[in-house]
Amino acid sequence: MIKFIITFIGIIFSTSQNFEINGQNSLLWKISGNGLNHPSYLFGTIHIICEDSYFLDSTVIHAINTSSKMVLEIDMSAPGIMQKAQMRSFNKNNHNIKDDLTPNDRQFLDSCLKASFNVGIDQMGILKPWGIMITLSITNAIGCSNTKQYETELLAIAHNKNIEIDQLETIDYQLSLFDSIPYNRQLEMLICAAREKNKSKIELQKLMKAYTNQNIEEIHKLMMEQDEMKEFSNLFFYNRNKNWIPIIESFISQQQTFIAIGAGHLGGKGGVIDLLKKEGYVVEPLVH
Repeated sequence: MIKFIITFIGIIFSTSQNFEINGQNSLLWKISGNGLNHPSYLFGTIHIICEDSYFLDSTVIHAINTSSKMVLEIDMSAPGIMQKAQMRSFNKNNHNIKDDLTPNDRQFLDSCLKASFNVGIDQMGILKPWGIMITLSITNAIGCSNTKQYETELLAIAHNKNIEIDQLETIDYQLSLFDSIPYNRQLEMLICAAREKNKSKIELQKLMKAYTNQNIEEIHKLMMEQDEMKEFSNLFFYNRNKNWIPIIESFISQQQTFIAIGAGHLGGKGGVIDLLKKEGYVVEPLVH
């Protein structure tokens, strides 16, 4: 369950403003210029998608195969990473959040958890509110039983090809972002997510459709419609993108690199493409 929580961080908390990028629909972008001796690639992922909608075409495969390194937001295959995630995802001293909810909210959340997982708040309540929120939202929203995770598939390709793997940030840092949300606000967001499960389903279905259409501007638009995105855009989007740029520059200056990040980070003012262009790189879509 912890892996389930962690792999959805990017999809829930990626956001941007409307911003035209050559009017091109593409998930794969080539980075060149600015003194680079070789091109590198930037690919937008969605952290979960129905299996019948999953695609990874030959253009992307070629970009991976010709790269010496693959970089993801987090390398989920790194030794000990799941143990670290577990340590950070549970409340201190196994405190149960049910003690902090009103009787009505406690009863309502318990019924939602039992309907989704066959276990209630007595068992799941020791998870931090943000962990329960993400798990519950995605479970209720996905709308299909067979799913794929792009990061898992990309890591398998890299391991099979003996491509070196690296990451843009650590699991500790990424989870610390969630912990920085005030506890009472986490509880409010959790109850809201439980009460609006139908809305979450509609939002995710629209997001998956925009992704299969490779329409990064539509992804931006959909994400900006979520209240949480407006409230925490600096924490989960702008600051992270800025932090990534010097790390990306270091990677691509050394070797041809395939970089895979949540598609919501690609475009918009303050998005990774925008920031790389401002640093003098040529970033162009490879339309499939």
